[in-house]
Amino acid sequence: MREVYRQLEQEGRNSLASESPIIERVEVLRSANMRYRGQSFDVDVTLPATLEVDALTPELLAQNFHDTYETLYHNSDPGSAVELVSLRVKVVGRRRKPMLPPARERTNSAKLEPTGQRPIFHSGRPHVASVFSRDDIRDGDRVEGPAVIEQADTTTIVTPGFAARCDGAGNLLIHAT
Repeated sequence: MREVYRQLEQEGRNSLASESPIIERVEVLRSANMRYRGQSFDVDVTLPATLEVDALTPELLAQNFHDTYETLYHNSDPGSAVELVSLRVKVVGRRRKPMLPPARERTNSAKLEPTGQRPIFHSGRPHVASVFSRDDIRDGDRVEGPAVIEQADTTTIVTPGFAARCDGAGNLLIHAT
């Protein structure tokens, strides 16, 4: 059992290393599918992440199974034989959260202006929407609905009663006014 866990972990680490060289830390999560002898369904038993492979014993796995079974079904039978169906290892690579470039700031005192207007229908009623280019929107800018914000890969509609605000990361946050 320990050797299988070691092999699975090494395969996971090798696969992770080949895919992403900028991993700062690796987490290894072990689990086992187990069941009471004679049952046709098994239970996924997550093992404590703090345990090293050498600390894993059949008795420890059985105890974790009984605890998990009790949690799931409010009933367990610690005196019954337990079958080990499969072993599983998840190797997760963690890396530093990426830093997003800040939104562009307005370099002059000019206010954001629409590039035009367009008729739209919302809730079965016609409205005249201001049209904005996404490239013109800067940190702190606010666009009141009804509005259409156009960019190369999408169009954002700000319906009446809502406004979009550009945050420091360049995200458009839409909220009720």
